Amino acid sequence: MKITKVFKFFLLCFSLLALLAISFPDKGVSVAGKELRFATLHKVLVGHHGEKKVEAVVSSLNTAELRNTEDTLEYYRTLLTSESSHLWLPKSDYGYFDHFFDAASKAYENGVTLRVLHYGDSQIEMDRMSCCLRDTLQRLFGGGGIGMIPLIQTVNSMSFSQKCEGNVSCISTWGGKQQMGANGTFGPMLRSWHVNSKAVATLRCTSSKSASHRLKQFSKVKVLYNNHGGRLSVVLNGLDDGSILRKETEREGIGVMEWALDSASAVKVEICGNADICGFLVDDCGGVAVDNMAMRGSSGTKFTMVDSVELSNCFNKINVGMIVLQFGGNAVPSLNGEKSIDMYCNKIKCQIEYLKNIAPQATFLFVGPSDMSTKVGGEYGSYVWLSMLVEKLRATVLSQGVAYWSMFDAMGGEGSMVDWVSQGYAGRDYVHFTSKGSMIMGGELGRIMSLCYRYYSLKSRLSGIKR
Repeated sequence: MKITKVFKFFLLCFSLLALLAISFPDKGVSVAGKELRFATLHKVLVGHHGEKKVEAVVSSLNTAELRNTEDTLEYYRTLLTSESSHLWLPKSDYGYFDHFFDAASKAYENGVTLRVLHYGDSQIEMDRMSCCLRDTLQRLFGGGGIGMIPLIQTVNSMSFSQKCEGNVSCISTWGGKQQMGANGTFGPMLRSWHVNSKAVATLRCTSSKSASHRLKQFSKVKVLYNNHGGRLSVVLNGLDDGSILRKETEREGIGVMEWALDSASAVKVEICGNADICGFLVDDCGGVAVDNMAMRGSSGTKFTMVDSVELSNCFNKINVGMIVLQFGGNAVPSLNGEKSIDMYCNKIKCQIEYLKNIAPQATFLFVGPSDMSTKVGGEYGSYVWLSMLVEKLRATVLSQGVAYWSMFDAMGGEGSMVDWVSQGYAGRDYVHFTSKGSMIMGGELGRIMSLCYRYYSLKSRLSGIKR
C-alpha cells in the first residue's frame, strides 16, 4: 500500500474522531441503560495538565523560607491565615499550639520524652509523612529514635527494621479479621499482640544513608504491656555490645518496663509470660518522639472501641503531648450524597470528643484527606463528593476546638491528583502518594508546624522583653 493512501486513511480516521468529539454530548448518551461518553476535543488537545498544579506547589515549598527582616507577629499571623498554609485554627487562635510547644521545651530541658501520636491510614504506612514531621519537631525540640512500634510490623518500615518469632496472636480493632480476646488489650495502637509463653523480637535501626542521623541510634527502650497474671520476664540483649539486661514482674495490668542504654543501634527482646504487648518505645535522649500509627483501611472511627480507662492509663504512662489524626480517604469511595458525608463527620466528631476526654492534656491536629481520582466519563477526575467532605470535615473538626490542615488544598485542590500522578508524585491508583510525593506532603506539614513554632518563639521573646 502506498504511503499516500496510508496517510489519507489515518487523516480520515482522525477527522471522524474529531467530528465525534465535537458533536458528542458532554453529558453522554444513554444506550440500553448504559451511559456512553466520549472525550471532548478540548481535553484531547489540551489534556489534563494545563495548570501544572504540582509544579506550583513544589515551587512554593522551595521558596517558603521566612524572612527575618519581617519578623513581626503580624507577619506570622498573615502567613498562618494565608491560602498557602492550608491551616485552619479554631476561633483563629494563633496560640493554639503554645501548650504543646511549652511541654516540648520542658521535656528537652528535663531529659524526658514527650510523644506525638500520628494516627493515619495507608497514606502514612512505612513511616511516610511521619518521618518528616518527626524530623521537624526533633530539630526544634531534640529527641531521636523511631518512636513507638508494634511487636510485629505488618508493613515494613523504611525507617526501621524488625522481625519477631514465637507464639503470638493479634488483637485488633482494625484491618481484616478482628480477634477480640476476653482479656485483650488494644492499647494506643488500637492493636496489640498477645504472647503466650515466649516471643523474640529483633529491633534494628535503618542503615539507609538518606535517613536522618536521629534514626540511627537510640538510648531508651520501653515495653508497654498488659500482664494477665503470673511472671512476665523481658530480657534485653544489646546486639552492639553483648549486654544482657533482665526485668520481671508478677503484677497484673498495664505497665511499662524501661531500659536506659549508652547508645545502641540494634537489640533483641525476649518476652516470656502471658501478656498483651501494646508496643515498644524506641527513643533517644530528651525531647519529642513521633510515633507512626498507620492503620490500613481505617477511616479513623475505631477509637471508641477501646476502653477509655485502659487507653487513658496507656497515654499517661507514655507521656502523650499531641495527637495527629489523618483520616478521611477511606470513607470517600463509599460516599453517595450529603447524608453519608454528615454521618461520617458525626462519627469523627464522636472520636475527637472521646479522645479529648481521655487525653485532656494533649494538643490535637486533624489532617484531612488528599485529592483522590476515579474515572468519570472515561477520564480520571476527583471523586464527586470529595470537595464537600473536605468542607464539612473541616467545619466539624473546628467546631470541636481542633486545628485542621488540608492535604486536599495543599496539593492543589480538585483535580490535582491527576497532575501529581503525571509528575510521579502519586501512584497509578490515583490515591496514594509515591515516596517522593509523601516527602513533599510531609515536608509541608513540617513547614506549617515550624511556622507555628516561630510565631510562638517570637511571642515568647517579646513577652520576656516586656517583663
